[in-house]
Amino acid sequence: EGPQAAAYLVWSVAAFRSALQVRSREQLPQDWAATQNNLGVELHHLAWRSEGPQAAAYLAQSVAAFRGALQVRSREQLPQGWAATQMNLGNALDDLAGRSEGPQAAAYLAQSVAAYRSALQVYTREQLPQDWAATQDSLGIALDDLAGRSEGPQAAAYLEESVAAFRSALEVRTEANFPVQWIQTMSSLARTYEIKKDWANARQSYEQLLHHDPGNTDLQSKIKELTDRN
Repeated sequence: EGPQAAAYLVWSVAAFRSALQVRSREQLPQDWAATQNNLGVELHHLAWRSEGPQAAAYLAQSVAAFRGALQVRSREQLPQGWAATQMNLGNALDDLAGRSEGPQAAAYLAQSVAAYRSALQVYTREQLPQDWAATQDSLGIALDDLAGRSEGPQAAAYLEESVAAFRSALEVRTEANFPVQWIQTMSSLARTYEIKKDWANARQSYEQLLHHDPGNTDLQSKIKELTDRN
């Protein structure tokens, strides 16, 4: 916990950087790319253990590492490695947006959305349904955040795309088969409907959540609030 966990992550980052002194892009391109990806993951973890400008700096380094890996991990030659790194890149950019302001935050979110959409070119529902659903969920969150950084018709369009992404995720993340993930995605969908002021669908989504957790007083209050709006 705490400082000790952060110290281990600092050492982990240092180890990956040391490996890159031998695993060069020129001589060992795939090993170099794998190490860049691992470095990006550890920098992202280190950002979670940090605050303020230092956390943002680690996230920027994480993004750079993932972008480096993608110089070698192409969709044509290493499709699943490419998709995994695109997913990692999208996650890092989304968190970096959360630590940024104004147009820069919106730009990071747009890049995050693009990375998730790239991953979905490989993470298909037919071949990798759980990865597909997880990416759709992350895409929905990023689009929701991007809507909050936008105005007018553009914001409305992002919210529609966010709803579509969450609904897609729920095709795989069913209440019966993946209850924890279902709650996560259904809760995000319900909140997005609220932002859209689509009170009927918001209430219906919260009612489904309440059916799963009948004693949840917060959900009961939310449903009453939305019923009163109608």
